[in-house]
Amino acid sequence: MKLFVYGFWDGFIDKTNPVDVIFFIDLFKKVFETDIEIGNFEESDILLETIFESNTYLYSKKWKYSFLFSGESRLNNHYKDYTCVLYGEKNHDNIINVPLFIPVLYCSNITDIINEKKDIKNIPKKNICAIISNPNGNERNYFLNELEKKIHVDYGGSYKNNIPRVEYQYNSKEFIDFVSQYKFIISMENSRGETYITEKILYGFTGGTIPVYWGSLNICDYFNEERFININDISNTENVINEIIKIINNDDKYIEIVNKHVYKNNKLDRNIDSIASDIKNLIFERP
Repeated sequence: MKLFVYGFWDGFIDKTNPVDVIFFIDLFKKVFETDIEIGNFEESDILLETIFESNTYLYSKKWKYSFLFSGESRLNNHYKDYTCVLYGEKNHDNIINVPLFIPVLYCSNITDIINEKKDIKNIPKKNICAIISNPNGNERNYFLNELEKKIHVDYGGSYKNNIPRVEYQYNSKEFIDFVSQYKFIISMENSRGETYITEKILYGFTGGTIPVYWGSLNICDYFNEERFININDISNTENVINEIIKIINNDDKYIEIVNKHVYKNNKLDRNIDSIASDIKNLIFERP
């Protein structure tokens, strides 16, 4: 079967971006149990689109199957008309649960890096970093403003930049080496969605440090709640900051946390196989 892809980011097709088409090719191979290759509009059986273009090929011909993927916290206006929507919400209607961090793990070398982070003994000399470009996260901005009153934060992105900009891709050795200099990294989402969980939570795990997370209330369905700082309620900011300070001042506690398993029950149950199974149950008739 042939797949027509439209509207994705640079590097998606040629596999130069950390999240590329290979996740979807392999996913559809499992769903349709046949080879999948990229085709042009006329010859393709399957449409795969995302949300960044205002127009769509959904209605341009009769597709055997049509898919919409969104790693953002929003969909387009046509999402109900696709065969299947791959998105950060639990399964319902034509939506199949695909948190963004799952294709990130699949396409990059991050899984191997996380698995290699065992028996950590070194205490980083620096306390907290944040690598943020989007200035519009209200909850994140509030938390950081309160945090700065008690702890210095190194900002390596365009937001509040106060150190040399960090320009490396997040799965590169240079990025991981940078993060590993810090005890904590701010890993807060831009907004909150049901399973809207981006690659941000992975930054601290790859660097062998502690992520400070705000976002999906379902984050602990996937990751060990003892391995990161989870801000369920932004009104609890003062208590969270006090907990961070305690860990900074307690080397044994820090070492204990960073050596815990990353995934809930030491296993990530949501993966390409479970997603493929859910898609099959959605689009194929069963006896």
